[in-house]
Amino acid sequence: MSWKFEIFNQQETIDITSKTLSVTVNSKLGKQTSEFSIECVDLTNVYHLSEIRIYKDNDLKYSGIIVNQSDSQKGIKKYSSLQCVDWSHILHYRIIAKQYSEEDISIGKPNLIIKHIVSQSASEFTTNHVKECNNIIQLLRLRYETVFDSLNKIIDYLTDWYLYVDQDRDIHFFQHYEEVGTVFDESTNIIVDTAKIDYETEELANRVWILGAKQASSNYEEEYFVGDGKSKIYKIAYEPNDTEAFVNDNPVNISIKSKDDGQQDFLIDKKEKVIYRPDYKSPIDNGVTIKFKYKPTIEIVDFFEAPNSINNYGLYERVIKNKDITDKLEARKYGRAALKRTSEIKRLLCFSTREEIKIGQKVNVRMPLWDIDSEWLVTSVQTSITPSDVIHFAELKEVS
Repeated sequence: MSWKFEIFNQQETIDITSKTLSVTVNSKLGKQTSEFSIECVDLTNVYHLSEIRIYKDNDLKYSGIIVNQSDSQKGIKKYSSLQCVDWSHILHYRIIAKQYSEEDISIGKPNLIIKHIVSQSASEFTTNHVKECNNIIQLLRLRYETVFDSLNKIIDYLTDWYLYVDQDRDIHFFQHYEEVGTVFDESTNIIVDTAKIDYETEELANRVWILGAKQASSNYEEEYFVGDGKSKIYKIAYEPNDTEAFVNDNPVNISIKSKDDGQQDFLIDKKEKVIYRPDYKSPIDNGVTIKFKYKPTIEIVDFFEAPNSINNYGLYERVIKNKDITDKLEARKYGRAALKRTSEIKRLLCFSTREEIKIGQKVNVRMPLWDIDSEWLVTSVQTSITPSDVIHFAELKEVS
């Protein structure tokens, strides 16, 4: 097994293999950028924002961008530490403004939304490992958001879907797991005394409230008032939309206050839920009937709970706000996906191994001492590379 380390700075490729002392790579699954650091000796230049490439047996294993370089001197030697990030770093600096809806049923599919976002705003990336997803997102508004945040907004609508960017700038999007890995056994390929079990409790929520979009109701509300020759202000019950006004059943002019053209009989202050006579109009005469007809503003509010979790742990509530949710069906899908992620206390396992292991794999772990013989998803791998050894420290989540 041989390793090669290169820096590419748009003009030339510099082989730093002989100057590399150690490498630590942190590969992460989910809403995080993977990071790695390289410790070197006798580098002659500064390589900020250059590309770093790490090869194993001539195959590209890791790559990304050098975001920081710190140099120090010990005796007559110059030492450099290169801090690097994977290619998802670029997606933090690409912006998209787009609205996706279910009107085109194919566009509503998450995998097709991902491919469209990438093609529009990050065309140097590929989507060869984006799996088909038959869920439909009814509405997704991206208001000048980063591509990285936009992709993660899609994940929030789904249950057990994951995403990451690989060394070839290819985006991986899959459900449950991407591939089946090696069996790990404490008696063979788990390094002695490195295993640890933890329990994820900070994110526990077994009742989730979904606060969706505010929008006009499909039904009209009617409110009646009687003029008294003095009052010019009429407080209504709801924030109005598509408002019509009538005086003794005759339609009159009405608009929101920001669009007053000097010809209105009534003006609307939506925020305060008030309709009033403008300064250039006198109060309505005593005994005259005033009618306002409008569509009330309603907000999608719903909650979902996991009764078994509540029985086991007590009630833990959380509020999630998402203005793109416009109906109960969409709220239900979003809420159930959130509950799936948060309603149970999950076992987390970590251990060190010299066996090949990568994020997105489903592996079987056998540890009889802890009564473990089950399947786990690899969510994070920290790989330490030195001239004499390669050790992977893996973090795994139990597959339910």
